Amino acid sequence: MATTRNNRLRFGDFELDREAGKLLREGQPVKIQPQPLRVLDILVQRPGQTISREELRSYIWNNSTFVEFDQGLNYCIRQIRLALHDNAADPEYVETLPKQGYRFIADVHVSSNGGTLESGEENAAPEPIVTEPAPSQDLVDPGPVYRNWRRRRRFKWSVAAGLGILIAIAATFAYLTLRRQPAASREPISLAILPIANHTGNQSLNYVADGLTDDLIRQLSQVPALRLMGRTTMFRYRDRTARAEAIAKALHVNTVMTGELRRTPEHTSLAVEVTNAGDGSIVLDREYIADARDLRTVQADLQRDMLARLHVEGSARDPGRLLQSVTSNADAYQEFLQGDTLARTAAPADIHQAILHFEKAVALDPKFDLAWSSLASGHLFLGIYFEPPREQIPPARKCAERALQMNPSLGEAHGSLGLIHLLYDWDLPAAEAEMSTAGAEAAAIGTLACTVHLIESAGKPRNAEEMLRRMLAYDPQSSALIAELGCVDFYRGDYDAALRHYRDALQSDPQTPVAYWGMGKTLNAQGKHAEAIKVLRSFKERNGFEPPLLTAEIGYALGASGQREQALEIIRNLSRNPGAGFIDPYYVSIVYLSIKDRDAAFRWLNKSLDVRSSFAISILTEPKWQPFRSDPRFALAVQRMLTSKT
Repeated sequence: MATTRNNRLRFGDFELDREAGKLLREGQPVKIQPQPLRVLDILVQRPGQTISREELRSYIWNNSTFVEFDQGLNYCIRQIRLALHDNAADPEYVETLPKQGYRFIADVHVSSNGGTLESGEENAAPEPIVTEPAPSQDLVDPGPVYRNWRRRRRFKWSVAAGLGILIAIAATFAYLTLRRQPAASREPISLAILPIANHTGNQSLNYVADGLTDDLIRQLSQVPALRLMGRTTMFRYRDRTARAEAIAKALHVNTVMTGELRRTPEHTSLAVEVTNAGDGSIVLDREYIADARDLRTVQADLQRDMLARLHVEGSARDPGRLLQSVTSNADAYQEFLQGDTLARTAAPADIHQAILHFEKAVALDPKFDLAWSSLASGHLFLGIYFEPPREQIPPARKCAERALQMNPSLGEAHGSLGLIHLLYDWDLPAAEAEMSTAGAEAAAIGTLACTVHLIESAGKPRNAEEMLRRMLAYDPQSSALIAELGCVDFYRGDYDAALRHYRDALQSDPQTPVAYWGMGKTLNAQGKHAEAIKVLRSFKERNGFEPPLLTAEIGYALGASGQREQALEIIRNLSRNPGAGFIDPYYVSIVYLSIKDRDAAFRWLNKSLDVRSSFAISILTEPKWQPFRSDPRFALAVQRMLTSKT
């Protein structure tokens, strides 16, 4: 018997016109791109059969690279489901079979005669959809296979119905039992949110993709039932080539989210897939459509869907806030995302630009707590490292307090206030109290090296290393946390261990000055001054500028190695160069320590107290000051610091 030309295939409310290359719903064209339509054509021609990803690749992608195929097929399946209004978790048309492939599960009919799709020859190949070249391999004719599959379904229906009722009762009982179980009895959900890819074709929208990723991590980390991987580690995978499953294995997580930002002339969309890394099953597969400049509802809807699909919707610290948009103003959200991206560079000029964006955000929405908190972080960062503390820290305090008025549980704002109490107020108990809020200490560590060690100066004993390693379990590639371990070892006197951690931090992020500074001061403590100078100067070679913090440590190395004149030249550059901007007097005092000029060292130390230097607090434990502790001026400086009021 000759094979029927199945050019018009019907399923549900849809019809695939293979000759015209169109998908119709009740006679009206359905918008779908050519490549997803080709994938749908393959699936519809073989209903009831499992078609592997590799088989689809051979039919459609031919010799494309593995990464392009993997991303392309995921996108095509999402587009098909979007066009068919299908649900990956409860499919009506396209079923995902973990680690096997896909199967079209709806009944398919030939429009010409209304019959079920079948052929007289089992191995005859249906013609490819019009305008596309024929596949490199013949497609297996679906007729007899599908006909037999449907007959088996009808034959077993009465038995299956009864068995299905029993299974449904058992499943319902199991589900209700599970819902009654305490969260601790379930397997913890460990989630990696990989950086959202910008596939709009407009690189200027990278800030939107990065900002959405950052915001999702920030928001979902408030859910105690989720073990969320930290943003530093996640952004290491921005230009990933590995598959999500391999990344999940490397990070020891059981759930992975991937996303793609896309744009058409009509709208912006975010395509998201959440996968169970253990069995490959899809937890969530959805494309969220939004106005080109308003992604607030997308963010809120995605968070709501993820919590529901992961069955943790009621476990957030503040579920009402978490399931809402972060701001009521679309333009404020855009300003916030731009500022958030700039702030991550840690360059002073970029921080100033970020502050301008955050200021616009809070002007547009005065109740935008995250923008107020980010404003606080920006001012605080400048006040610690680059500009006069008396100019930057007071506005940082006001912004953090404003953020906490609207959201008392906001960890970032508590972390900023904790650092202000520690570095500016020199109020150690108050700093320790602020850092006790969930998320505060991690936020503070991202801003200031040695936060944990300095907080321990408050006199409240705890295992700093144990706490840091717990944090690293959530963010294993965080250079700030790794460097913090180096700081703990440094102040213990274990310099070899400190160097190992600082080197690891440097490898994790070659652009952070903290790792260079840690290595330099550790090598100086070991008396390896020439090596310290080489490491400290390598930062400028890699990054094009030299923070005063590193310049001062170079000056200390020069003085400690007997190069007095070179050390004095460093002092002159630090204290007299009008182009250098604000120079913390504490840096100058450190260089004078190296050449054993006590009078000058204490004079500049007192100047640092006058300007409320963020580094003055370190005299309590800094080894460089150890030979001078017996000097009465040292005790006076400590007393002045701990009894002064802002």
